[in-house]
Amino acid sequence: MTGDGTVTVRVTGMKGASGAEPEPWTKAGVIVKSSLKQGSPYAAVLATPAHGVRMQWNFTHDTAGPSSDPTKAPQWLRLQRRGRNSPVTRRWTARHGPGSGR
Repeated sequence: MTGDGTVTVRVTGMKGASGAEPEPWTKAGVIVKSSLKQGSPYAAVLATPAHGVRMQWNFTHDTAGPSSDPTKAPQWLRLQRRGRNSPVTRRWTARHGPGSGR
């Protein structure tokens, strides 16, 4: 992605192996990387069953967002980039709950 952009995803649920409950740090969401090269900078917005919505970037940063339980209701997650010279992204919006598709 070059320039400004937005990626919005709907997480409809999570299941563990063989239908079991997912592990607490199971993640579902969206990740954007600067390249496919191993170790390249990235930004991700993720829903987890036990730790809510998380913003993670560049292997060392993790910021908590709203509490959520994607095993019970759909979650809307948005990753947004503004500015041509910005890092992969740091501006984000998480939307969650039934009917929050905008």
